[in-house]
Amino acid sequence: MIFGRRRKRDETSARYGYEDKAALKGVGGYEPADASDAYRPQSSPTPDPSGHTPAVHRPAPPHPETPVHGPPVQGARGGPVPPPRVKTSSRGAGRKRAVGWIPLLVAVAAMWGVPQLFPDDGTSARVDSADPTAEDTPAPVTRVGVPPAVDGWQSVAGGDGVYAYDVPPSWQPEQGVVHGWEAGGGYDDRFALSASAFVGTECDDATHAGGAGVRTFDRPVDTATRPIVDEVSARAYTEEGGAKPGVRVLSEDSGPFTRGDGESGNTRSMIAEVTPARPGGCVPERALVGTRAVAAGDDGGGVVALVVYADTDLATPEDVRGILGSFRAVPESDRNTVTVTPTG
Repeated sequence: MIFGRRRKRDETSARYGYEDKAALKGVGGYEPADASDAYRPQSSPTPDPSGHTPAVHRPAPPHPETPVHGPPVQGARGGPVPPPRVKTSSRGAGRKRAVGWIPLLVAVAAMWGVPQLFPDDGTSARVDSADPTAEDTPAPVTRVGVPPAVDGWQSVAGGDGVYAYDVPPSWQPEQGVVHGWEAGGGYDDRFALSASAFVGTECDDATHAGGAGVRTFDRPVDTATRPIVDEVSARAYTEEGGAKPGVRVLSEDSGPFTRGDGESGNTRSMIAEVTPARPGGCVPERALVGTRAVAAGDDGGGVVALVVYADTDLATPEDVRGILGSFRAVPESDRNTVTVTPTG
């Protein structure tokens, strides 16, 4: 089931700890007002009307025209860009792999909270304070896209097109979708990924067999990858109340990353094979989890990371390596816009 929530930027920003710093260089100029508040809403989400704990994500099949991820902003060349949609399932039993009622500003940290990594040129991401168009009469919107860097693959753009990654043809880009996992299993906070893509058909627990997305982490780049891989493996491949899966690192590397301001930063990648403790049903025998973490600034205090996870019958280590390697900043000259009418 797909839930979309639209609010004015000002009141939502204040509620969830974000402030408008549009005068600063950055991806739309949004940063956490207090880093400790990021991903920590001040009030509990609306409970699932079914009375069950929401099952962990794996969204429904994509709509043919998915709006770009982000709050209501102006596109790179004018026109409103719609807010992200949140994918969730109301199924209460079974594998705990979904997101329920994530406040949309959770996604802002991944999209707008890295002012030095993907700086904008001032032509995009202006806040639209007008009331959103009614859901039953969607107006045409401007969608920002970028060309793929990997021949034959599909691009997934985020942050109004200032960053992107590519996925194989079998994957489904859903760049306007926020997905992830609810708190639980030893983790106190939700885990949200924006600028999403998915692979595989929907399973009985309303999850897909693989996905990808972007978010920030408050860890130095040199030590970020293993904790990210371990956390995603545990959240995605642990039965509720069950033992955590085994994680075996297949490869890791490091190198430079050209940021949006033209400066070079550091990046580290890791790919691991995951063996669930109790496979069966919607839980695979084997899975792959990978991440590419990029230093968010010169101080090295945090990273923005692309996360990829998939059952091994749908993705190979080479696929995951290719997706991670395609994560990049996108210059304004490489972005394009198209006007579409949202279908859902």
